[in-house]
Amino acid sequence: MPVISVRHGEGVKVVRQYLTEHPEVSALVLGAAREGGPGPLVAHFTGAEAGELPCPVFVVPGSLSEEDIERLS
Repeated sequence: MPVISVRHGEGVKVVRQYLTEHPEVSALVLGAAREGGPGPLVAHFTGAEAGELPCPVFVVPGSLSEEDIERLS
């Protein structure tokens, strides 16, 4: 069952710490901005360090509507 976790702090550090504390995480799902290029989390976790993560990364395009997402699931 998917879990949504909300924590405060610097995004990259918070996500890295969470992944370290929770080895059961099977995927990191990030939402991309509709415009303006990738945000800091997408840029970081799909960049050079992506191969060091303990799980796959999925990026959901910001241009998808809720209906698109429902249709694809």
